[in-house]
Amino acid sequence: MPSPSSGLPSGYITISFESAELQAALKRAADGIRPRQRVAMERSGKRLVADMRGRLTRLKKRDTDKLYKAVAYRIQETGDVMTVEVGPRVGDPSVEPY
Repeated sequence: MPSPSSGLPSGYITISFESAELQAALKRAADGIRPRQRVAMERSGKRLVADMRGRLTRLKKRDTDKLYKAVAYRIQETGDVMTVEVGPRVGDPSVEPY
């Protein structure tokens, strides 16, 4: 288990392989998964945007439609980690957070 100073969340396990051949095979396998992972993240982002907009409509919170139109998603990749962020104009510093 990593130490608290390792920077990894608790519950993560680090496994290393010394075989260059095995490392290369694992990298090829991971590279093949990456495009499918991106498609799944895109699909999730679109579904979350639709859900948020649906909730705004159901709750009658579409007064000026500014919030409704501002809801968007973006996918971020940092190293091996891919995340989807959903909200009002994610990543736009000129938009006040809701």
